[in-house]
Amino acid sequence: MRRSVYIIIIVTTIAAASLLTGCGESAVEPEEVGFALTGTALIEGGGDLSEAVIALYNQPEDSQIDLTLNSYPSVGLPEYAAMTFNPSKMEPLHTAIPEADGSFEFNDLSGGSYIVDVTLTGYGCPNPAFVSLHSNKDAGELQLIEVEEVNGYIDASTTWTSGSVHLITGDVSVLTGFTLAIEGGTLILLEGDYEIEIYGGLNIDATPANPAVFRLLQENYTAGDEWDGILIKPNSNPCEIVGAAIHGASTAIEVRGANTDIRECFIKESDSFGVYFEAGTTGSLIHSILVDGLNGITSSSSGPEFANNLILRMAGHGIEVKNSSLADIHNNVLLDCQIGIFSDFNTEPAITHNLISGGEVGIHAEEGFTATIQYNEFHAQETRGVNFTVGSCYPEAFEYNNFIDISYIIMEVFGGGSLQADTVFAPNNYWDGEDATGIPDRIIDGYDRSSPDNPVGPVVFTPYFTEPYPDAGP
Repeated sequence: MRRSVYIIIIVTTIAAASLLTGCGESAVEPEEVGFALTGTALIEGGGDLSEAVIALYNQPEDSQIDLTLNSYPSVGLPEYAAMTFNPSKMEPLHTAIPEADGSFEFNDLSGGSYIVDVTLTGYGCPNPAFVSLHSNKDAGELQLIEVEEVNGYIDASTTWTSGSVHLITGDVSVLTGFTLAIEGGTLILLEGDYEIEIYGGLNIDATPANPAVFRLLQENYTAGDEWDGILIKPNSNPCEIVGAAIHGASTAIEVRGANTDIRECFIKESDSFGVYFEAGTTGSLIHSILVDGLNGITSSSSGPEFANNLILRMAGHGIEVKNSSLADIHNNVLLDCQIGIFSDFNTEPAITHNLISGGEVGIHAEEGFTATIQYNEFHAQETRGVNFTVGSCYPEAFEYNNFIDISYIIMEVFGGGSLQADTVFAPNNYWDGEDATGIPDRIIDGYDRSSPDNPVGPVVFTPYFTEPYPDAGP
């Protein structure tokens, strides 16, 4: 049974500051009690630990993610804490040098949630310790694994096993006929702005609790750095990416004309795109979290499925559909993206059962938009709930949607030249509590703008609901 809209209203009333206004990542506030945290660093081959550094961090907390996942348990990941750690973006609370036997100790710590990591040039720790500290505790063993440098061609099927560390020192290409398999608990470090290209196959088999982690090498990181991401080339083998945590890539995953399924991934701070499907790509992105990037998900000239994802705080578009795409977009939550869903040219997506909250505009569509838009909730857009511009934006169906707490204009239809002259049918929606008198004041259409140079057609909004439709939203 889907969550009632009345629960949504309660959540946004009680916790609007957390869910809808852009509360971001913070650290867990520790309890005011002193404890000791001990552990042991081990080094592969029994090497020298004298230059190793143990670093203690507050475990990052993102209250907006947590509240959303609690409110919409069908969205995102059941647990994601192990995917969030990126020491390149964090300052340690304390550091220590291990003893000759590898033991270390931090004293007088407050209770709370911490991460313990160990660094040493030429080595990596694929499994830092996540510790909930409410008494004296042993964090266990932290393994330092010698990095394996990787660049150039991978010309044999290869598995990067759990507990291994790989340092990408140049562009990597998996050649046709071969597959790169990556297990959970693998750490992949990037020395610079390099790319992993897949001409053959890619199979990442991990879980949110034991992810395969991709991030820039900590000592080479400076603010604003990024790496190029994973590029799956046309005619590659079908690829599967499950349980990957990808930090700081320009485009985390780009798929060109291949079949790729992506599930339970955590993608953060992508400078261009989180996931980009283009040129005849088929596949899916399901049950993933994309946060703090420019654009979340893009479908261009392709027809993937985007379902049950949390897309949060995108400076540009949460989801883009471009160039004759037919994406199936359902049961997602998009929060505080400048534009929730953007369409540019001749697209026909199915947009159903999504929550689009905050941001400037819920849906912005341009020329040739014939979408199905049903059972969605639009909440608290600052400028427009829905904006159809340029022309030929005639949804196949636009009904059973809720518009709640929209700043003022709920829908705008703006044509040009001889475009957008026909009627836009939008019956059976909830228009922010307005009645037949108030609704026309909050729709900009042909009654407001019709002229020889701008022959915009009307929006037919009757019949309409006087209460929110209970089956709208994820």
